[in-house]
Amino acid sequence: MIQRAIIPLSALLALAAIAGRPHLFAILAVSLAVALCWGRLVRVMARVRPAPSSLPRIRISDIRPGRLVLLLGPVLEMPGFRDMRDLIEQGVKPHILRSGTAENPRLLGTRSVLYLVLSIMVMAPAGAALALLVDPALAAVAVLPAAALGAYQVMLRSRTSDRRSAIEGELAPFAAMAGIMESASVSLFSTLSMISRSGIFPAMRREGRRISDMASLGMSPTDALMDLAASHPNPSFRDLVSGYVSSFNTGGADTAAYLQGQAGRLFRSMQSRMSSYARQAEGMAQVMLVVMMLVPMMGLSMTFFASGHHAQSLMLVMLVALPLVAAVMVWLAHSKQPVSSEGAAVSIWILPAGGTCAVLAYLLGGQIWEVMGSGIAAGCITNAVLTRRYLARAAGVEAELPEFMRQMTRLRNIGIDVGRSIGMARETAFGGPFDDLLAGIHRRMAAGEPLEAAVAGSEIPSRNARIVFLMLGKIHESGGGTAKTLDDITRWVTEYADAKREMVASLRGSLMTAFVGPVLMVMMSAISDRMAEEFGSIGPSHLGGALGSISIAPDPLGLSQALTVVASACMGVVLSKINYYSARHTLFTGIITASTMGLIYASPYFPDL
Repeated sequence: MIQRAIIPLSALLALAAIAGRPHLFAILAVSLAVALCWGRLVRVMARVRPAPSSLPRIRISDIRPGRLVLLLGPVLEMPGFRDMRDLIEQGVKPHILRSGTAENPRLLGTRSVLYLVLSIMVMAPAGAALALLVDPALAAVAVLPAAALGAYQVMLRSRTSDRRSAIEGELAPFAAMAGIMESASVSLFSTLSMISRSGIFPAMRREGRRISDMASLGMSPTDALMDLAASHPNPSFRDLVSGYVSSFNTGGADTAAYLQGQAGRLFRSMQSRMSSYARQAEGMAQVMLVVMMLVPMMGLSMTFFASGHHAQSLMLVMLVALPLVAAVMVWLAHSKQPVSSEGAAVSIWILPAGGTCAVLAYLLGGQIWEVMGSGIAAGCITNAVLTRRYLARAAGVEAELPEFMRQMTRLRNIGIDVGRSIGMARETAFGGPFDDLLAGIHRRMAAGEPLEAAVAGSEIPSRNARIVFLMLGKIHESGGGTAKTLDDITRWVTEYADAKREMVASLRGSLMTAFVGPVLMVMMSAISDRMAEEFGSIGPSHLGGALGSISIAPDPLGLSQALTVVASACMGVVLSKINYYSARHTLFTGIITASTMGLIYASPYFPDL
């Protein structure tokens, strides 16, 4: 696919040569060389890639000591260093278990002391030199090596936190799936092992791999589950698994009823998080509007009081800081979202499309905000057009899933098994995407593949649909599953879809923020510029400047407009994450950026206030 960019790159290379842009010519020449050599590089990597093996593999981390550890071993065995190593070793042991990583605590303690010694050898002379030559306060640099003692503990704590939070959003659907599979005589251990071979639950997949590794080493399924629960940092998952093992070991309790009861409790908790997220999303959108509206205004206002160089430097710092603020807001929204996204992968054409439009705007003499805005808008809209089919297919499949399961339940009530029910359900017109999915699964089954293999070989864009068809395939393979089992699946799918629909409907109001924000930002920039014209050159920033080889307008309005464009794009990214659960939903960002550019072009015609 990258090789398709050869023709547009060649055309841009010729335009750069004609326009006399040596720096741009060099960048495009390197890009063209990479595109020309890409095919050969892919073939070489395909030859050196190891062949897949059908044997089970166990992941073993490399815990060998490094050369420096072996070289400085006698020094590290000195009494003071040895005591520090033993203290660190005892401190990291519980965090290794809770983080789920394979590490040697003795080696981590040795490496921490080693890094401390090496840091002291470097930083102590540096701190003394800085204190003597620059400022005595810089002697504090010599204290920095102490951070090496807690580096591994901080790293393991971070992994533990990631493991605890990553599984939180998957617990409710996983518990529902486990309860339904348990009623079909598929144990929790088998469900986790099945998930470890699929891509439905990324965090739960890692837990399934861990217990599969334990079983490969000779541990029984119940012991593997109990060992996993004993050291897991998430209390809900720990209680779920340990309670299941206790119910299983007593022999008198109904494990399916236990898992279904836990699934109901976790689903109610997920509904509560959905409602809480909808309330918090409105606040995050308002904070984003205030930040993105004030930053361009602050940058333009500073030009009244600062020199030209300092004003432009301040605005450039703001230009870099805005995406960082947006990244923090995206991370904050991601940490609070109760459901996973169904966003498509970003198209590789987003960079060629955005880069081509930005280069053309630059060659045509556009200002910096026109170059940036055209590149962002073109890239985002191109990606949205190329991924629209996948997103529409995912939405169509998810919308028809409850009706499909209701029909499957009716067919099971009259004694038709799951495999035949899918073939009969194919005759019902659900909708284009879902009909295509059922037709593909039926063709594979007609060719002799079992239902589970037919489902695994089909591209299912919706996560809920993947869960449902995976359960149907396992139920059909195990020979279990009654009409009540399918009714449980239907009820779970319907309740989940209703809860998600209510949350999405409550979030739509925050989208109005994205359309109000650019209007206010452009109006404030235009008012500030007219104030500067009325009062004259109050600050020396009107003398102009340059940003590399890109000319800046003789007044600060050009950079202020660039700030406005970047702020609107950042707002589009954040609101896409808040409302569509993925920043990869770029249509909204492209529309907001293009609308902001149109408002900037129309700003000279705004009425005087």
